[in-house]
Amino acid sequence: MDHFYLFSNFKSCLAKNYFWFPDRIYFVCRSNAINDYYDQPIDAINELLRPLPSRIVNSREVLIFEAFLSATGFVFAPLVIVLCLVGATASLVITGTYLTTGKSSGLSGNFLLSVFVAIPFVCGSLTAIGSARLNVFLFALMASLFNTGREITKYIVDVEDYSAEGVKTLAVRFGERNARVVAVLFYISAMH
Repeated sequence: MDHFYLFSNFKSCLAKNYFWFPDRIYFVCRSNAINDYYDQPIDAINELLRPLPSRIVNSREVLIFEAFLSATGFVFAPLVIVLCLVGATASLVITGTYLTTGKSSGLSGNFLLSVFVAIPFVCGSLTAIGSARLNVFLFALMASLFNTGREITKYIVDVEDYSAEGVKTLAVRFGERNARVVAVLFYISAMH
């Protein structure tokens, strides 16, 4: 293979990844910020040291920060490749849906968030080599399955609070033990 082609392809990939990394950082931070905004009632009970309940920041500041991160992420996305703009838009829609309706729905909300986790693998492959092959989709699926197990597990801790808030986690609906079993099944399926 022509060494010049390999070098120029590497330079192109490096340039694209230069923009891909901050784009992902902005969208992940944005998602965490808006999640804290929506979790205020539960965090006010269990997580008093988090930024909003401890009053390090207020709701208005979080929303301004979220808007800044979203706008900046959308600036970087098309600089990578146009398909990353699609991924960024999908990420925004998924997190918005998750936080407004999906989170309270339980397992279907966990699946939504797990799709959000899988998107960077596909966008990263599209950026690096211009396509997303089967191995990338399998790796994205593994990450998604593992994340679903993680989401189920993290909601076991606050069963009483989520139940009081009407959040239908697996632990709330079917008990902590059953939720643990389902979470382990997702972890195992991610490894096989």
